[in-house]
Amino acid sequence: MKNKILVIFPIKGPLNGVKVITKNLLHHWENKIDYNLIDTAQAKDFNDFGKFSIQKVFVVLHLIWKVILNYSHQKAYINLSVKGFSFYRDITLITFLLMFRVKVTAHIHANGLEHVKFNLFKKIINKTHLIVINDYQYHHLKEYKNIHVVYNSLPDYYHSKPLVKKQNEKLRILYFSNLSLSKGTQKLQDFIEEINPIGDQVEIKICGGILDSESLEICKNIQKYNFVEILDPIFDEDQKMSLFKDSDVFLFLSDENYEVFPLVYLEALMNGLVIMTTKQVVSDLMISNGNGIEYKIKNRPFIETLLKGNKLKEMQEKSRNVFLKISDFEKFSTQIIKIINDK
Repeated sequence: MKNKILVIFPIKGPLNGVKVITKNLLHHWENKIDYNLIDTAQAKDFNDFGKFSIQKVFVVLHLIWKVILNYSHQKAYINLSVKGFSFYRDITLITFLLMFRVKVTAHIHANGLEHVKFNLFKKIINKTHLIVINDYQYHHLKEYKNIHVVYNSLPDYYHSKPLVKKQNEKLRILYFSNLSLSKGTQKLQDFIEEINPIGDQVEIKICGGILDSESLEICKNIQKYNFVEILDPIFDEDQKMSLFKDSDVFLFLSDENYEVFPLVYLEALMNGLVIMTTKQVVSDLMISNGNGIEYKIKNRPFIETLLKGNKLKEMQEKSRNVFLKISDFEKFSTQIIKIINDK
C-alpha cells in the first residue's frame, strides 16, 4: 500500500476533457504504475455540470470516507476543480490528505484559481505540487510555490503512421463541443447563416450535449438548414475518431480565452482537420503551421478557398504534422510521474 499512488479524478458520467485525458493516462499506467482510484465524478448528465444538490453533499462525505480508508498512501494525484461546489469538494479532500501526511499533486485543467482570495485555501494549495496546463496559468499563479507547467497530450490513435483521409464530395465541417452560449452557439448560428448560400457544397455536423435553454432554441433554429446535422453526444472512442477522420474542418467557437487547453484541438489535429478557432490561450500554437485561421466575423471566403484546388489537402497534412510535433503522450506521462514522485 505504501508504494501506491492514490488517484482522485472524475471518471464516470458524461465525458469532458479531464475525463478523456485521465482515462488515457490511467490506461497508459496499467502494468507500469501501481495506483488506487477514487472516482470523484458527480454529474450524471451534461446539464448537471457545476450544479449543487443535497445528494452531492452525501457523495462528498462518501469520498472523504474513501480517503480516510486510503490514508496509508504516501502520494496522491488529484484533479483540482477551480469553480463552484467541486472546488470546495476538492479542497476538502486535499485537506484530509495533508492531515494524513500524504504528498499531494493537484492538476488544474481550467482557469480560475487566480481569483481565489481566501488565504486559508491558498495555504492549503501551497502545500501541494500544482500542475497547470499552459503558460498563462503559470504566470497568473506565481504566488504558489511548487508549480509546474505540463501541456496536455493524447496518445496517437494512428500510432504515428501516415493518416489517409478520403476526399469527400462536400466539405465536411465538424463542431464537436458541448453546446452553450459561452461555448459559441450564437456564433455557430451566425456561421451557418453566413455560408447558407454555398450550403450545397458543405456539410456541418454538430455533436455535443446541450447545456442551456438558449442553445436548445438555437439548435432548433439551425435544424431547418438541410446541410446541418445535429448528432447525439458520442462516448465511444472509435466512433469519435471515425467522425473526426471523416471530417475536413474543425470549428471551435468558445468565447475568447474561455478555454484553457481543449483536448478536441489535439483530436482534430490528430485526424488532420483544418482548424477554425476563436482566440484561445493556446490557439496560436494549434494553427502555428499555417493549418488554420482565427475565426472572424466573416468566414465564408476562407471556406470557399478550401473548396478549390489542393488548399484543403495541404492544410490537413500540416495539421497532422502539428499534432506529431506537439503531442508526446509518453513524455506527458513521465513528466507527471516525476512531479508526483518529486524527482
